[in-house]
Amino acid sequence: MIKYESFFVGSIPIESDTLPTDLPYSRRDLADRIAACIQEKFNQLTHNDVRLQRRKVLAGVVQTRNYDLETMEVICITTGTKCISGDRLTLNGQSLNDCHAEIIARRCLIRYFYQQLKLLIEENNHESIFEKIPNSDRFRLKSSIAFHLYISTSPCGDGRLFAPQEVASEQSSSTTTNQDPNNKQIGHSLRKSRGLLRTKVEAGEGTIPVMAKNLYQSMQTWDGILGGERLLTMSCSDKLCRWNFIGLQGALLSVLIEPIYYTSIIIGSLYHSEHIRRALFARIENLVKNIPAPYGLRRPFLSGVSSPEMRTTSRAPNHAFIWNCVDQKCEIVDTLSGLTTSRESSFISKAALFQQWLTLMKQIKSNTIPTIYCDAKQLEVNYQTAKIEINKAFQKSGFGLWIIKPHEQDEFDLSACDATLLCQINQSIPPSID
Repeated sequence: MIKYESFFVGSIPIESDTLPTDLPYSRRDLADRIAACIQEKFNQLTHNDVRLQRRKVLAGVVQTRNYDLETMEVICITTGTKCISGDRLTLNGQSLNDCHAEIIARRCLIRYFYQQLKLLIEENNHESIFEKIPNSDRFRLKSSIAFHLYISTSPCGDGRLFAPQEVASEQSSSTTTNQDPNNKQIGHSLRKSRGLLRTKVEAGEGTIPVMAKNLYQSMQTWDGILGGERLLTMSCSDKLCRWNFIGLQGALLSVLIEPIYYTSIIIGSLYHSEHIRRALFARIENLVKNIPAPYGLRRPFLSGVSSPEMRTTSRAPNHAFIWNCVDQKCEIVDTLSGLTTSRESSFISKAALFQQWLTLMKQIKSNTIPTIYCDAKQLEVNYQTAKIEINKAFQKSGFGLWIIKPHEQDEFDLSACDATLLCQINQSIPPSID
């Protein structure tokens, strides 16, 4: 039987439901190997382009089999720190709203899930990471497969809400028993803000606390945004926290597969175990009630690295870099428009992933399949219930309300798309970076 335990970085325990204890390597070696794997792949992909090498946040997902580090496979490499401008919102699902690196990395992972499901369903290829659940039309991830997220710095929002001195304080506490009493006061002015839901700044960097006091205020409107209201996007810390409860697969894939969670999340700089643990699950873990199976909290292994990245003061570029193992192409997205630099839809846009879902559903389900995006997202009732319970937990704790994008964004119908758009969605060819 595989055993699971708590791990220690500095003086604070980091809970993990997912990582076995009897591995032939140290936890820090795991973190360093994953970080190096992502860094090396990014350098390989961008070595001929100084413009693309200039980035502030790098993220990527690594897959392992049977927790063997020799089987590490890079699923995706992403960079980015900005969100779409409110006046660039679209109604056809083609633009990327959030181009922060760890957010688009998860979208790339979903793209990979579709490819692996297709491998099993269409070709009956058992090399797929998925397996059929007996006596069911659903699928699940094989127990031997694990996914590890690397982010070059702590996620924006609650996970980054601490004074830099606190990192040095925690690191020193792991090597000495003599504690500086002044360290207890570090970051005191930030304590009232810790745990709060926060939103990203439109077309900029940083986050601000959610100001909505009721459900009405938490719902953004299409005409309001176009009329000049600031477009709000939930922080990366908040999104990662929710994914640790409901999984990475999203509403559409939840119709077909059991939830999938990160086994580990590795932070390349500005890592503080207490704060990252709070941000990614601990702030609401005791408040989430009545969450339906198979959803529920999975505590990932959390760790920093031996050689943290140095802080950079340069301005973040207005593009995001995307590479995934499915398409084997590099895609450059203008973060202000959410479209590629050639003005096309990304291969991980809502419309592109929805088209993948429709194709699979037609092969599996015999009943009528909704072609309107928002209708399809409501099919898996337990997934939507789980989201509601998580939002209730944030609200009950006094951390705020989850901000909702204008509903009109999700009302697009792929059956009504013209042939040119569908061709672009299905056969998007990203611009070359050579």
